[in-house]
Amino acid sequence: GPPARGRYLALTVCTECHSMDLAGAPDGSAPNLVVVASYTEPDFVRLMRTGVPVGERELGLMGLVARERFSQLNDDEVHDLYQYLSARARDRP
Repeated sequence: GPPARGRYLALTVCTECHSMDLAGAPDGSAPNLVVVASYTEPDFVRLMRTGVPVGERELGLMGLVARERFSQLNDDEVHDLYQYLSARARDRP
């Protein structure tokens, strides 16, 4: 179902840069994905489709990956990924 698919997607497409626990890259090049809590779903969809984050700043690799890879996710996959990551962020102490 959607929660499992969101988790699967996060562990499949996000871990390459954000580490296996989604806590970010040790060198600081990719943030902890609790940052998703600061995104509305429309903002997250925009990030995943265009590589443009809230605040319009340039994200470098994330912008490129979003445009080339994440833009290929369908609407349900992006929704489920957002739901998983935002719930994970809310559940963090």
